[in-house]
Amino acid sequence: MVRVQDTTDAVYDGLRALDPRRYLCAMWIVCGGLRAIYSDRLTTAEGALMTSTLNTVRDVVIQGDAAPGTARHAADLSAQWAAMTSQWAAMPLGNTAKVMPGHWNTWMVFGDLAGEIAGVSGRYEAAERVHLAATDRWREGRPGPLLDDDPSEEASELSPMGRSLAFLQRAVGGVAGLSETGMAEAGWDPLLVQEMIFAGAPPVPRGGA
Repeated sequence: MVRVQDTTDAVYDGLRALDPRRYLCAMWIVCGGLRAIYSDRLTTAEGALMTSTLNTVRDVVIQGDAAPGTARHAADLSAQWAAMTSQWAAMPLGNTAKVMPGHWNTWMVFGDLAGEIAGVSGRYEAAERVHLAATDRWREGRPGPLLDDDPSEEASELSPMGRSLAFLQRAVGGVAGLSETGMAEAGWDPLLVQEMIFAGAPPVPRGGA
């Protein structure tokens, strides 16, 4: 068993301890995992927006900085995410189009990440909701409200939540642990960094698991 809050705190602290370039690299991997967790619920438009955001993050990591055109594109992506989240927030309770909290927090993570590149969100802001996006999916169906602040909450290592937490820890720890030489050998490409860390497909549970 793993203690959920201890793990999510460690992931958050680990992300904030990374320098900006490594942080964006780790967030590219993390956000790819979040996309997999909600893969069975994504609309075509939503999936396309996620892909565009991830492509932008990847370009910035490889280049080492955001060119003016990239920053403008990131600002447009941030605005699109903001429109989605605002529309959701304005829906009345009980509206069947209202997504579940974890799904909405995933939108916020992607939107804040685009905003960081555009310079309209603070550094590490996207890290604030990673734990909610990754864990609330697996709290659905429990009686009562989704509680994410129970310090005694535990999850089996083999459960979807446990596997999600392990994925986050390995992604963040792996990026932090790679040497500068290793990052250079990967060309600072988050895709190649991910392959180096996981030696194959990341073991993150997909939607419906």
